[in-house]
Amino acid sequence: MEAAPGIAEFAVIAIVVLFMAFGVLLVVLPFWKICTKAGLPGPLSLLMIVPIANIILPFYIAFTDWPALRNTAAPPDGPTAQRNSSGCLMPGIILGVVAFMMIPVMGIVAAILLPALARAREASRRASCANNLKQVGLVYKMFANDNEEGMYPELSNEPGRLMFPLNPASGAEAVYPVYMVDFQILHCPSDITLPNTTAPGAESDPEIMIDDHSYFYLGYAIANENEMSAFAAAYSEALSDGHDFDQNLQVPPGDGSGGSDTLYRLGDGVERLLTDDFTSAALIASEIPVMIERPDNHVPAGGNVLYLDGHVRFVRYPGEWPMTEETIGILESLDRL
Repeated sequence: MEAAPGIAEFAVIAIVVLFMAFGVLLVVLPFWKICTKAGLPGPLSLLMIVPIANIILPFYIAFTDWPALRNTAAPPDGPTAQRNSSGCLMPGIILGVVAFMMIPVMGIVAAILLPALARAREASRRASCANNLKQVGLVYKMFANDNEEGMYPELSNEPGRLMFPLNPASGAEAVYPVYMVDFQILHCPSDITLPNTTAPGAESDPEIMIDDHSYFYLGYAIANENEMSAFAAAYSEALSDGHDFDQNLQVPPGDGSGGSDTLYRLGDGVERLLTDDFTSAALIASEIPVMIERPDNHVPAGGNVLYLDGHVRFVRYPGEWPMTEETIGILESLDRL
């Protein structure tokens, strides 16, 4: 479900429409006047806003017989005939010059307007992407509310699927379709790298579509580069040992959540395990990512990030964590397992 464009996007679209309307008036009105003076139908000038026809029309007007001149009585020979002949030739030359001048003008107008339209479209898609992640955050909150320990969904134990499992090994209730009824919110509207869905029914197959195509789900409280590296090592080891991800992960001392030797599973209140100062718990929750978007979905490069406190923020790539080259490289390498 795409979010409606914001006020800024509507303003850009309105400006573009005004420019286009001005361009139409700038082209159509003079040709309307020329057509009526030549005795041709005025609406014929509307062809100037039709591609290809706007090139043909000036030449047609220039070299066709003008009814207004045909209706002017004049002797067949003599000075008057010469004046009529030159009178027919001069408007044709003028129209030809105008036609050639309008072609680059229309190109310049298009070069100005098309990027603005593309930016407005991308801004709308980015807003829709952020809205998707906010909905996913609500799904995780509902899941945690129904979980006795307040835990978020566990990570899938399938290699290369940094997403919640379709059939949790822990026996917990599945996220889809109980809590998430539409898995399309797992896909960014700007993502053009979705898997091949040409097979019949592929687009409605959760085995194919519920994956980390657009977003990486972390499943653990990770707040910096060092903890991400420790997570990668522990994740790979757990996969090779055939373990599930329904428990905390043990890592070297100092490499775990909050500088401990444990990477805690995401859940309601997990931020309180990372500090002795409860007043700073809310700040910690606003810095722990839950879902990280792949940075190549948008222009400029970057991605939306869903944080534990529920807010979503767009982070440029490469930039501040988690949109760093090292962290994104780690996630992509885990995705290839």
